[in-house]
Amino acid sequence: MPTQIIAMPQRYYFHLVGPTGMIADPLGVEAETVDQARTEAEAVVAEMRADGELPDPDGGWHIEIRNAAGALVGSIDLH
Repeated sequence: MPTQIIAMPQRYYFHLVGPTGMIADPLGVEAETVDQARTEAEAVVAEMRADGELPDPDGGWHIEIRNAAGALVGSIDLH
């Protein structure tokens, strides 16, 4: 019987970063892969955009996707 590898969820954080500083995500989300975390981050951005909660899109802001160790694993520009 072949060995099955089971992906364990990891915690990822979506920090809003711009020229004036960073708004940290203290809670994060659990995802099994970086791609899954990126998809979740894109959904958060879409929701924030629909609610008018994003900073000026021309102001150099972006979302940093970081793992639980603090390593940068992705980024989404907000323009």
